[in-house]
Amino acid sequence: IAGKETPYDAFVCTSGTFLVGENDVLLLPSSTSTAISTRYHVRAVRRVYDGYTTIDHTCAFVTKEVT
Repeated sequence: IAGKETPYDAFVCTSGTFLVGENDVLLLPSSTSTAISTRYHVRAVRRVYDGYTTIDHTCAFVTKEVT
């Protein structure tokens, strides 16, 4: 992103008003159980601009925490 190589496991797209920065940790639900959450470390953030007036959404590139 922006000229740097960023390894990531997944990316999370959110609304444009979702505040997230690099080195944040996201706690997201598991796809197999509602009682289990998975921690993801944010490696890069990209705010997608529609070219007119507003930022449409935010994409966070994340890596899964290994436990």
